[in-house]
Amino acid sequence: MVLELQRGVAHGKLRQYDRAIADYDEAICLNPQYAEAYYNRGAGYGAIGRSIQAERDFAKAKDLGHPPLGYTAPRGMLIWGIGDSWPPGTSLQHPILQ
Repeated sequence: MVLELQRGVAHGKLRQYDRAIADYDEAICLNPQYAEAYYNRGAGYGAIGRSIQAERDFAKAKDLGHPPLGYTAPRGMLIWGIGDSWPPGTSLQHPILQ
């Protein structure tokens, strides 16, 4: 499951978001309690404009104990260098992320 997470991060950095999401799906299948995989998958969904799925995954990650953030953008988005590329009308200041 660590391999799948690392592969997902690598695909995200290459802006191959569909592949990154598939990697996080695999990690979650292997361990449904893997908060970081939900979090990163949420960042992937956000990158492709699927804000409902992103918010769902961020909420699940938070429920599983992923630490709250002090940023207005998700950490995964900052890692991938796409902090300002969410689609117009999508809020980065979602209460889940506070």
